[in-house]
Amino acid sequence: MGDDEYAFLVRQVYASGWAAQVSEATGGKSTSEAVGEAYEKAAEQMEKAAEGAAGKDPEARKQLEKGTKDLEKQGEAARDAAHSLDVPPANLVLFRKYEADLRSTR
Repeated sequence: MGDDEYAFLVRQVYASGWAAQVSEATGGKSTSEAVGEAYEKAAEQMEKAAEGAAGKDPEARKQLEKGTKDLEKQGEAARDAAHSLDVPPANLVLFRKYEADLRSTR
């Protein structure tokens, strides 16, 4: 096995381990799904804050609405970027199958 192939396999094992932790913490979601959901929740909270500020301060409402739109754009970009961190489901299965062995060799 060449150095490049070995480095690729090592990266895939670490990526699968990280993705397995994300999946476990988020109820089976991929990394890009988890990132997208986090941004969506933040945008929803900003939208609710804007609704609450509707009658009190029109300028604050405008700022919150702008922030919500900006956050939604950032969320789309983050989700797209997080796709590079997603791993095939088969890799997660293999990682979980051999996780104990991988961790015991550290």
